[in-house]
Amino acid sequence: MLKKLAVALVLVLAGIFVIRHTQAGSLFLAYMHDLRNRVEKKVPLEKRVEQLNLEIKKVDQSIKDEISVLAKREYEADAQDRLVKSLRARQEKCDARMKLLETAIKEKQAEVVFEKDSVDEKTVPSSAFARELAQLSREYETLGRNLSAAEQDLQSAREGVGEQEKKIRSMKEERDKLAAAVKELDQEVQKLRRKQVEERAGDDQISKTWELYQKTREQAEVEKRTIDDEKRFGLRGDNAAERKVSDEDALEMARKARARVRSEVK
Repeated sequence: MLKKLAVALVLVLAGIFVIRHTQAGSLFLAYMHDLRNRVEKKVPLEKRVEQLNLEIKKVDQSIKDEISVLAKREYEADAQDRLVKSLRARQEKCDARMKLLETAIKEKQAEVVFEKDSVDEKTVPSSAFARELAQLSREYETLGRNLSAAEQDLQSAREGVGEQEKKIRSMKEERDKLAAAVKELDQEVQKLRRKQVEERAGDDQISKTWELYQKTREQAEVEKRTIDDEKRFGLRGDNAAERKVSDEDALEMARKARARVRSEVK
């Protein structure tokens, strides 16, 4: 089994090499390209319009996908904004404690109470002022660095949101242009089909008229031959000759007819 697969793989690779790197391969590719073009030319315009509408639906789906990306970026930007606000609040709180300690040291106070009457209330005796201030100073610097980095990340996140919104608007504008163009193309195709139907109808009418003319001509010819044959076989009188008989000839014909009848009676 593995040998068969190996042989098949070698044949496929050899075929790819022939197609890509030899004259025969170039001819084959040219033939396939020409065949594809001929097939595409045979595709009706209505099918092309239908295909374009399907592609526009794919664009709509792509826009929805990009909107999902936008929602995710907005969520991340909001989370980063909350982080920045939290770091800033902690830094401000740290700064406020540092100021209280600095004042207490200068005024030689006995103790300092942070956030009095709150859950974060804390009492620091004078003996711990220096240690507490040093710790708050380090914390303040750390918060400052973290806040700076968080603000940069927030700016990047907001820029990402803006770029994504811009991308979606651009895609929607292009989609709308495509939809309008395809609609216009569809209308043109419908006009073309109506014109073709009208032209075919005109051609059909002309053909019908010629056909009727031919049938009428044939009928007239047949009737003419029928009259001639009836005359030839004595089945049709010569009305034209009868109309040329004068009154005198008619009287003479009547006299002769009576004479023939009298002679036959005798």
